[in-house]
Amino acid sequence: MFRSQKSIISLLAILLLCDNGFSMNCSSAGSISSFGGHYYAITSSTLTYADALKAAVDDGGYLAVPDSSAENNYIKELVGGGTLAWIGVYDVNNMQNYCISGSDCVIDTSRFQTVLGGAPTFTYWGANQPDNLVDSVDVLNGTAMVEPLGEHWTVINGNNGYWSDEGNHADRNNNPVRYRAVIEFDTAPSCYVTSDPGSSLPTTGKFCNTSLYDSSSEIVTQGKTYQCLQDQYTNYYCPYGLAPATAQWDYKDGTSQQETGIDYTSMICNGTMINGQCVDTIENASYVTNLTCQTKSIACAPGADSCCHIDISCGSNSATVKYYDCCNPQSSLKKSVNVNDANAFLSGVYYQPYSGSQGKIICNSAGACSIYFQDAYCGGSAIGSPYLTNTFALNTSGEYICSDTGYVNGGSLSADPTKCYHTKPLECPSGYTPTGSSDPTQACSQTYTYYNYLCSGTTPQDGVYMPQITSGSSPISPTNNCKGQGYTCNEADVQPALVAGQWECSPFPCVGNSNMSPNGSVGVNDKNNNGWANDGSCSGTIRIFNGKGYGCRSWDLLQGLDGGGCCDESKVFGGLVSCTSNEKNLAGYRKNSECHYIGNYCSKEVNLLVGSMCVEKSDSYCCFNSELARIIEEQGRPQIGKGWGSADNPDCSGFTAAEFQMLDLSKMDLSEFISSIKTPDAAALKSSIQQNITSVLQSRGVGQ
Repeated sequence: MFRSQKSIISLLAILLLCDNGFSMNCSSAGSISSFGGHYYAITSSTLTYADALKAAVDDGGYLAVPDSSAENNYIKELVGGGTLAWIGVYDVNNMQNYCISGSDCVIDTSRFQTVLGGAPTFTYWGANQPDNLVDSVDVLNGTAMVEPLGEHWTVINGNNGYWSDEGNHADRNNNPVRYRAVIEFDTAPSCYVTSDPGSSLPTTGKFCNTSLYDSSSEIVTQGKTYQCLQDQYTNYYCPYGLAPATAQWDYKDGTSQQETGIDYTSMICNGTMINGQCVDTIENASYVTNLTCQTKSIACAPGADSCCHIDISCGSNSATVKYYDCCNPQSSLKKSVNVNDANAFLSGVYYQPYSGSQGKIICNSAGACSIYFQDAYCGGSAIGSPYLTNTFALNTSGEYICSDTGYVNGGSLSADPTKCYHTKPLECPSGYTPTGSSDPTQACSQTYTYYNYLCSGTTPQDGVYMPQITSGSSPISPTNNCKGQGYTCNEADVQPALVAGQWECSPFPCVGNSNMSPNGSVGVNDKNNNGWANDGSCSGTIRIFNGKGYGCRSWDLLQGLDGGGCCDESKVFGGLVSCTSNEKNLAGYRKNSECHYIGNYCSKEVNLLVGSMCVEKSDSYCCFNSELARIIEEQGRPQIGKGWGSADNPDCSGFTAAEFQMLDLSKMDLSEFISSIKTPDAAALKSSIQQNITSVLQSRGVGQ
């Protein structure tokens, strides 16, 4: 026999330190769901790519290979936001077309193949991926600091479904790189239960329960569950407890849609219209008197020799006066006077060519003209007194004229003839341009923008809301612009639906996966026990008697679990309830007395407008790889003040080496464990222990 109880425990701790406990099919996979005839699961822990490949095969599957956009999207949803996960696409040859610190990168997707063999038939690489990145610290002084260099394994992003290549990098905490893995199965694994939560309910549908409407208690009583239906307007409704909805006028804000129109108009006068003519400036006209004379030859005096006469020739408002007399040479032209304006006759036109005497022709305003002859003749002899005679007449007329260019007399416009008018063409109004159309009403046009106010959505009466204002200049639709005949239900979480031509309400709201809110994080924060590396050294933190968190549903309203549900071992092993693979595993651990009960908590609730309601209760446990490990954890934690966390977030981590050294094993009661051991004879016990020690040492390469 060994000398002390502590010696026995220490030896057993060494034997159990890197043991993962009993295994069963789907041991690496969490809850399994189906899509497109295949089955999928996410590993509960992070793994290197090599370990993920092995774990998938050990569980009877392979790393998932998305073959279509739909499958890729399903796997993305399975992975979830903020998470990366391994998939079965990798660079099997570890090609060396490296992207060194982000420069000289070659994007080569042809180096990747699937774990099933051959190139992928579908890919969804992200931007600049796959780049085969090598960080600057991955190679120092020509020596590779990681193995292999580059990025040769593919992860899917749970946010957007994009793929990227990943690898080991020396400056990153996650070295060697580890992620959870997506495992795909061609056929349903033996641990797949078709009635697992989430698999029996439609992923996009909704359901109702006859107790969900009662929020007066924290936990509702068991009700009957119905599949929700949809009416012709896609409104969901519970088919149970229907009653007429309440009619009311329904108002809501609409939307706007920009439109373009063309506006036509006539040309306008940018001034003043006077009898059909556009003018912009008016001035006074100038009055002009026009005279027209008679062409005539007049003798100097009655009975005078014909050699003395005056010839007058007339033109248009002009005249020429030629004077002849009898002096030598007789009848010769003595003077010719050109009159350019016949008006000059009003003030007198002088024709006398000799000095000392005067002769002129003058007319009065009435047009009667007289000639004043000279009073001396040739050598100075008198020819008689000058005389005035109405020898001929001027025809007089007057008019108003406009001398400025561009001006016309008002008379031509049937307007004031004493005025001058500046005319201008018609113009298009500001913002309009000429069209050249012969239709004066469409002589000008402009393009303008306006907004139609629209109403969308459904109403019980006619399927559309009618806008109260159809268009306007603002891009923002008026508030409550849409009006329709509406219906309402008394319950805030229920909408009316058209059932058999009538608008009905059920008191039971329709809920779906989007309303479900899982609580707790049992197992999510479990600590890894890195154990020993192949060379016998510890590659990470050693956790002695490390455990994992497990949960089982003790009550599930939507799945009909009560009376202990999947936490009742007898029901699980008897096949009386449909439970998940994790719940079945937990039942096995509990049967072997390897689990510590933490507590009961609400593991799922339905979110309604009026609040939330618990629809699932679960028990949480910390399970270890042996009964002894559980006993030491239960009796050792109080010694060092280490708790178990909470029911919804248990702490199942094993003791660190420092914590284990603090334990006083002599104070522990191991009677439960000892009583469970079948006492062998000393030789058999010694032989069994020696065989276990030899097996462990050989697996670590010691003593071979």
